[in-house]
Amino acid sequence: MRPGDADASPIADPQTILDAILSNGQSKIFLVNVEPAGRFTYAPITAARRRRAGGARGGLAGRTPIDLFGAADGAALIAHYRDCVAAAAPIVYEERLRLPPDERWWQTSLTPIKDKAGAVVQILGIAIDITERKRVESKLSTTERQFQTIVSNVPGVVYRRIRHPDGRISYPYISEGVKQMLGYEAASLEANPELMLKTIDPRDKARFEEAIARSAAELSPYDIELRNIAASGEKRWVRSTAQTAKLEDGSVVWNGLLLDITAQRSAEEQAAAASARLISAIEGLAEGVAIFDAEDRLVLCNERYRAIAAPDAEPLLPGTPFETLLRKGVERGMFTAAIRDEEAWLRRRMDDHVKRDGSFERRLVNDSWLRILEQPTRDGGTVILVTDITEIKRREKALTLLAGAGQGAGNFFKEAVQSLAVGLGYRWAGIARLSDDDARLIPLAFCEEGAALSLAPFAVAGTACAATLACGGFVAIKSAASRY
Repeated sequence: MRPGDADASPIADPQTILDAILSNGQSKIFLVNVEPAGRFTYAPITAARRRRAGGARGGLAGRTPIDLFGAADGAALIAHYRDCVAAAAPIVYEERLRLPPDERWWQTSLTPIKDKAGAVVQILGIAIDITERKRVESKLSTTERQFQTIVSNVPGVVYRRIRHPDGRISYPYISEGVKQMLGYEAASLEANPELMLKTIDPRDKARFEEAIARSAAELSPYDIELRNIAASGEKRWVRSTAQTAKLEDGSVVWNGLLLDITAQRSAEEQAAAASARLISAIEGLAEGVAIFDAEDRLVLCNERYRAIAAPDAEPLLPGTPFETLLRKGVERGMFTAAIRDEEAWLRRRMDDHVKRDGSFERRLVNDSWLRILEQPTRDGGTVILVTDITEIKRREKALTLLAGAGQGAGNFFKEAVQSLAVGLGYRWAGIARLSDDDARLIPLAFCEEGAALSLAPFAVAGTACAATLACGGFVAIKSAASRY
């Protein structure tokens, strides 16, 4: 207790603080013996630690880095331990360790422990899990910017917070790392808890109070991300995690850890901004565009792709597998070639999709045509570009019909009109000539939906044809139903 502070709760003993660190999933603490022959072995820290490790010896004492992490990672760890011994001073670095069932990234701080003669006999290590930050960094879009390396050397802040029965909050212990994180001396914050509370951004104060109240009522673990204002005025994102307990006098105590996650939040904001720019760009395209990740799940697409892939259907949701979207299209009967041969068609289409290097055409049941281009991305995903080529197909068909018009015993004008209707996509089409006095149009061939019509000559005056012919042009009538 501080002199003159009779109501203050006792400062946590070193073992309690150590247990708070050990129980936090975001950090690990370990002790390494430096043997005379230059060999490094691990040592248990506490009896409780040994029990958690699985027995009296804990499965840890006497084991080497290679024993625990294998030859490659073990050799890298030994190199770091040698650097610490050689420097006889603390060192900080980032490392990736493979320990079944997974691998994780750590920011590790090594501190040498010396004997009376000044020789390094042990190394105290603290490792903070930065796997999530690394994951966010790796997801930054390579099409928008180069990957950025965000390096954080902040070891974190260990703290003890108490809410007393009268509602007052105190911080009996705050580690010195708070100086680097928030710019305040630990002793100042311990003496003035209100100063610590004032570092919380006003926008997040209500969330902080709600989380504290819920954790205290339920005695549940405390875990929250808040914006904090450093002494310099700089905004920092801080993650606070703690174990909750109740004291005999009714006070609630949190033993926890503060982690600076500003870099992680910044990476997320940059990724969101890059995604927004990419979406804005593809929404301006006439083609349908969709991007799928390395696991073939939809990342994003533009409205044109949605209109083509899922007309009048539920929205396309990010994370939906490509095959699921394809099956829904087949179920709606979109693809002419798939009708009555759905599973075989799906297998062929998925085979083409897996190759991701082709361009092909697809006819839909509404007689429209699509050209589909699929290309791989550098991260193993797929970009799909869909173009509506219905008009091109119509023109191709019209040219084919026109090229064959009048061949053999066929009627040239009749077949030409039919090809014109197909090429323009109109229900009505016709060809006529002017009479010798330029007063009438004499039909040579007219058709409606491919069927020939028999029409009498009609006067030009008073029709759209008159104005067009006066300019030396020709007229195409989209619908003649109102006249004929």
